[in-house]
Amino acid sequence: MKNHHRISGGVFNNEEFLFPAKITRGEGEIDKIDAGPYKAPFLFAGPYVMKTYGSRLIKNNPGIKTCVFTGQVWPGEFYRVKKAAADAKTDVIYAMGGGKVMDLAKLVKKDMPCLRLVNIPTSAATCAAMTPVSVMYTQDGVYADTIDSAVPDEVIIDYKVMEKLPMPFFAAGAADTLAKYYETAAARKILKNDLNLFDDMSYSISYGAKDSLKKIIYLKWHKADSAVKCALADINIIQSGLASCAGRYSITGLIAHAAAHAATAVKAARLYLHGEHAAAGLIMQETMLKGKKHLAEINSFFEIMELPQGLAGIGLKKTDLKVFHDKYTAIDNAEKISVYAGKKLVYNMLEAYL
Repeated sequence: MKNHHRISGGVFNNEEFLFPAKITRGEGEIDKIDAGPYKAPFLFAGPYVMKTYGSRLIKNNPGIKTCVFTGQVWPGEFYRVKKAAADAKTDVIYAMGGGKVMDLAKLVKKDMPCLRLVNIPTSAATCAAMTPVSVMYTQDGVYADTIDSAVPDEVIIDYKVMEKLPMPFFAAGAADTLAKYYETAAARKILKNDLNLFDDMSYSISYGAKDSLKKIIYLKWHKADSAVKCALADINIIQSGLASCAGRYSITGLIAHAAAHAATAVKAARLYLHGEHAAAGLIMQETMLKGKKHLAEINSFFEIMELPQGLAGIGLKKTDLKVFHDKYTAIDNAEKISVYAGKKLVYNMLEAYL
């Protein structure tokens, strides 16, 4: 997270480790949702997810109201969805889809805390279902900020949905999860004696997630069955999400995530998943930090998962370098990434990552 979230040493000022109160996992969980006890239940999802999975929830809960996500988390969309929820006089929102849908729903809950929020991820490429933070973009999809939002009341993972996902979604989620580990590990070297409880918690969770992923990547990736996909969903959504929940007051975002966010400034890169951005950013991070041992391990992971191993792999060209550099620098200045990296990103170094 940004450094202004960080609490140094042992004084925590009554800060809380926020995470969902309930996590439900299993086969066909979407079909088991009963919105009957709630007043004017509200379903928020993108067009494809609304048709493919939302229709199942609507069939079993015919009184539910719907709102279709237009595709971007930006202030205009936030106010539109908030107004729709308020006009519906709802007391529960079911947010179904990828990270952006759930991030926006968490922002609505922050402004309307009386609402119950149930996040239902239909992708294993993000931990957004779990975390009390949201990423804000411009209307065009360029990263703007990472801000505090609200933690969901419940997360529902339907394994039938996860079993149908193609492996690139699991790969993107794994890259994002791995980035958290390597970023927290790098930060610990800089923080040294200034570590706090949240640092230790975030590191321990992300280390466990990385260890679980390592076994799957080396032994089961190319023969992934339903059981493996369900295990990957748990790692990418729940374990990675818990690391981020703890990381709200620690360092779970360093060079890799700053580079991933900076990539959104380039139109061609916006066609790729956030985890694919994080993969390219992680290679860049460990090269800059001269982490040869980590870099060798990361490259071996990414070769197996067929993930980008440089900026060219997420659509960037030499003509995009200035745009990427300027955005990275703006993020660095706003979030003080270089305090922990110990090294400023230099424009003429970027060609090495293309």
